[in-house]
Amino acid sequence: LFGVLGNGLALIVINHRSLRNTSSSVFITYLAIFDSLVLIAHLTYSVIWHRYLVFLSSCVVVYLRDFFTLTSVWIMVIITIERYIAVHSPFLAKRFCTIEHARHSMYTLIFLTFVFSSLPFPLVYTININEIACNLREQFRALFRFVQPAMFYFIPGL
Repeated sequence: LFGVLGNGLALIVINHRSLRNTSSSVFITYLAIFDSLVLIAHLTYSVIWHRYLVFLSSCVVVYLRDFFTLTSVWIMVIITIERYIAVHSPFLAKRFCTIEHARHSMYTLIFLTFVFSSLPFPLVYTININEIACNLREQFRALFRFVQPAMFYFIPGL
């Protein structure tokens, strides 16, 4: 609740007239939106896990949780790259760190994280109706123990 409220306040502040005309405002806007969606997806998953909302498919919530989290993490990577360009090569920054490039980067990122999250999902997960759970198939568990941390933590941390 507090995280979503804080992100809402960040959206109001960053989209104020004087701050709206920067590429950073585009990234921070999307980051606040996706961070809020991550919080909502985790809350929804917690509620499903405690079996209060049986009618929601837990696989959909798991998919959305992973998609929103992956997008949020990689938005931070793009912000870091943009800030590096702005500090290290200010002349390149005038050409590349624009609102148009920021929006294009965000659309590309959202598309790529959507594809990355969507393609393996029906093959990798199985729905267990008795437990109201979305479980990894046995043959993919070892792979996902490596792939998910790599995409969520290790690669972005480089």
